[in-house]
Amino acid sequence: MMIIENLTEGEEIDEELMDSINFPKCGVDQLSEREVIDFTTIGRKWSQRHLTYIVTRYSDKFTHEEVDQIIKDAFQPIKECRKRTDTLPRGSHGDPFPFDGSGGILAHAYPPTVGKCHIDDDENWTTPE
Repeated sequence: MMIIENLTEGEEIDEELMDSINFPKCGVDQLSEREVIDFTTIGRKWSQRHLTYIVTRYSDKFTHEEVDQIIKDAFQPIKECRKRTDTLPRGSHGDPFPFDGSGGILAHAYPPTVGKCHIDDDENWTTPE
C-alpha cells in the first residue's frame, strides 16, 4: 500500500488519506500487491527497442491527423517499449472493465507486457492548443 499511495514511512494516515487510498483508481478497486508488481518496470527491460502502435478505431471527435499527432507527441519520450494497441471504445467493449459514459472512468490500461490501453470515447476530450 505504501508504494501505491506514495507514502513515506511514519507518515500519519488521516481520514482524507484513507479516502484516497480506498477510492477506485481509473474505475478499478484497490490493486493487490501482485497486480502492482505487474505494472512495475523497475529492473526490467522491454524485449524490443522500436516502438510500434496501432489505432484500431479513431474517435469521430478529431481528425485522424490530430489523433496521430497527439499519440506521436505522447510517446516521443519513450525509448524502449513493446508493441501496444490503443482503442477508443464506449461502454462494454469486450473486456471485463466496461466504461460508464461521460464523466466517470476515463481510460484503463493493461500491464506494460500486454500493452493495451483503452480510452473512453464518450468523454469530452480536447486537443492541446
